Amino acid sequence: MHAELTCTNTTVTLDASGSTFQAAASYLWNTGATTATIDVIAPGDYMVTVTDSDNGCSDAETVTVLQDITEVVASITGNAELTCTNTTVTLDASGSTSQAAASYLWSTGATTATIDVTIPGNYMVTVTDSDNGCSDAETVTVLQDITEVVASITGNAELTCTNTTVTLDASGSTFQAAASYLWSTGA
Repeated sequence: MHAELTCTNTTVTLDASGSTFQAAASYLWNTGATTATIDVIAPGDYMVTVTDSDNGCSDAETVTVLQDITEVVASITGNAELTCTNTTVTLDASGSTSQAAASYLWSTGATTATIDVTIPGNYMVTVTDSDNGCSDAETVTVLQDITEVVASITGNAELTCTNTTVTLDASGSTFQAAASYLWSTGA
């Protein structure tokens, strides 16, 4: 027989009161306890000797208490920046480590391994191992860069008999990083 300590079950009660005897019994556990039940918080082998007080006969039984507190490591992957062209990002916690099937709880209330995000902010996921109840949380910040581009064209916009070429310049446009240009002429 065995019992198991986990992250959610941190105490195991061992009970020898169901032992068969004719009269009142006495109990002696290898921990020194003399009660019918003991609470165990550490893994190991626990033995109880039950003695029938009427005839002095006794019997011993051993139970092994196991422990499964294997940690879960939550992780979130995915592009964490919303832009004018990338209006949705997918956050994925399925790469989190767990020894059994995991459950997910996002700060949004979602319970799936992945979520789609359209609003910047902090997003947290708690990953729980369904076998031992151990859990871990991870947070990611989704940023947003939607700084507007302001196109600006400078140059003489009038063609005349003497001014047959006009140079139009859009390099004065305001933008945050490198820019690309597409003129109506295809240039």
